[in-house]
Amino acid sequence: YQKLNNLQSSPVTTVYLKYAEKVSIPQRFIGVYDGYFNWFFDRRYCNQKNLIAGTSFISPEKFAAEGITPAEKCQQELSQIFPKWPKAIDTMTISEPDAKLCCSVSSDIYRPDYNTGLPNCYLAGEYTDTGLPDTIESAVKSGIKCAEQIIQSRKK
Repeated sequence: YQKLNNLQSSPVTTVYLKYAEKVSIPQRFIGVYDGYFNWFFDRRYCNQKNLIAGTSFISPEKFAAEGITPAEKCQQELSQIFPKWPKAIDTMTISEPDAKLCCSVSSDIYRPDYNTGLPNCYLAGEYTDTGLPDTIESAVKSGIKCAEQIIQSRKK
């Protein structure tokens, strides 16, 4: 599994915006294709009223280079989608520099199989060789395949 060292990671930055007034997204979450923030989640579905979370795959360094904080950029992009929303009264930013697999043309050859070759040791996660990019679908497919291998090994 030395080839795992060849995989690169990618950052995820999440900004939580707290509002004094009631705000809500029409669905649990929305995807946006043309901004720094790709996903916005309405946290009322998690019993957190007037709280919106925005997720970006842009590094904090890129925000800093542009002279804007992730919270400011998130608020800016949300105001383009929901222009009547008030300004957030509080924000919290969490950045994880190695949160996800950085997909590239060559990354697939380094992604490990589910079966490690070690007794009772299997891998599951979006980083494994699923034939899909680093997505939730890849993680689910990996988990199912891993569970199937565990069940098969118990039948022997």
